[in-house]
Formats: sequence, structure tokens, C-alpha cells
Amino acid sequence: MAGSAGSRADPGRSPGGLCRSFLAATGGNPRARATWEKAYAPYLRQLQQTAARYPELSPGEWFYRTAMAWPVEARSRQVGITALRSLQQFWQLELPFAWEQVKGTYGRRQGRERHLPDDTTVVAHYHRLPKGPWRQVYGLMAAFGLRNHEVFFCDRQPLQQGENRLEVGVTTKTGAHQVWAFPPEWVEEMDLRSPSPLPRLRLDLRHTSLQRIGQQVTQQFRRYDLPFAPYDLRHAWAVRVLRYGLPDAIAAQMMGHSLAIHNRTYQRWIAQRDQGAAMAAAWQQRQTDLARTAG
Repeated sequence: MAGSAGSRADPGRSPGGLCRSFLAATGGNPRARATWEKAYAPYLRQLQQTAARYPELSPGEWFYRTAMAWPVEARSRQVGITALRSLQQFWQLELPFAWEQVKGTYGRRQGRERHLPDDTTVVAHYHRLPKGPWRQVYGLMAAFGLRNHEVFFCDRQPLQQGENRLEVGVTTKTGAHQVWAFPPEWVEEMDLRSPSPLPRLRLDLRHTSLQRIGQQVTQQFRRYDLPFAPYDLRHAWAVRVLRYGLPDAIAAQMMGHSLAIHNRTYQRWIAQRDQGAAMAAAWQQRQTDLARTAG
């Protein structure tokens, strides 16, 4: 299938062959097979099913029909298109459409509808949780804006040495990065310097996945009847650092994603911050002009 661009591809090519190519390209990373099984194989199978259903169509139309079969507002379309784009690039296949045309509206809809807990609510629910490993998980996610699984793959040694930062490990979704606590006083209030152990989950990525680990965190939040999802703590952290005035590029680095994704995800709050700053500056200029005129 790796012929010249525009050649007729065959999505019936062995998934095993693609899997071996993927694993070879990732250098044998222990999380690579789990990534293949979760992030690519399901979408390759759907592409194969489309090709079998419409053998008279071109490969580009198989890609288009597969993408358009997912609900326009669903995250499944967003994730699926990411996988299809990778397959298209692997096969060097030209398409009769632009990915922008089929990407859906998931990100915009989520940004509008998300209701985030304020700082008082976050702290109140921390203190309501029973002391123990899961309260430590909650505190780390709240203060550092971590993804569900990142809590279990971070180095807390800098915290224990008196700093207000920790280091997220390389085997996480977006790789190694550093992140600081915001607000820093939560480190003491939530006893985050404590070396106390986290919940004992299976973390060997040869036998589990980052997604499964994250699901266990979500399930535990539900057991404690928390009124918001774990990811809301991460989004609340991002909005909080906007108020602190942290540059967007630095915030994006600490969250482990690109500036483009950061700006798209938090565009509503970024716009509010920038508009507020502009209005404050305009008001200050107005007051200066009035004082000068009066003088």
C-alpha cells in the first residue's frame, strides 16, 4: 500500500503488517502495542469494513465515508480522524477532500458546555474525601492539572525536596514535562509533599493501557459522588493559570500539549482574559486623559 501518491490503496492489507511497522517505528516502546490496539487498530478495521461494503469506490472515498459515519459532535470522530490521517500518511495516499472538512465540532461544543468547579469548591471536596491514597490523587490533579493517568507516572521527588513542581514521566500520553502547582499554597494545604503511596493499580503498560488507568480514576470519582469529572480539575487548573497571568505557551508546555491545542481548548477563557485586560487598560487610559484635562 505504500506505493506512489495517488495509487489505488488496499485497506485490506494485513493489520499485522501495519502493526509491526508501527512497533518498529516506535523503537519498541513498552506502551506502543497498547497504543496501536487502542488508537489505530479499531479505525483500520472500520476502514476495511467500508472498503468491503463499497468495493467500487476509490480509496479516498473509503476514507471519507468512514470519517462521515461518526457523529459530527462526538469525540469518536475527532480521535478516529487522527488515526485515519496517520494511515493516509503511511500509505502516501492523496485524498479528494481536506481533513478540515470532516473534523466535526467536538472541541467547540465541549468548550462551550463545560462547567468548571471554582477554587473554593475544589478545596472543599478535597477535605470531604477520606484520608488515604485517593485523596492524594485528587490533590495532585487539582494542584497540578494532571491527566488522570499522569498521577501514577510522575516523579514527586522535587515536591518532597521543597519545590512546588513535579515531573511527568516519558511514558505518559504526551511524554515528559514539568508542571508547577497553581496555587502553590495548595501543596501545603493538601499535604502534597507527603511521600504517602498512591492507590495500587496495575501500571505495567505491557498488560494495561493509559486509558484503562484513567478509567479507574474516573470510576473512583464516581464512587465518592464528586459532582465533577477528573478532567474538570485539569481544565480548572488551565483557567486558573490564565488568571495568574502565566503565558499561554508556558501553560501549554506544562499541560503537555501544543500551543495550538491549548488556544483552541481554552479560547473562551483566553478571550475573556484578553478582553478584560484590554478594558482595564482602556479605562486606565481614560482616567489618565481625564486627569490630564482637569489639570
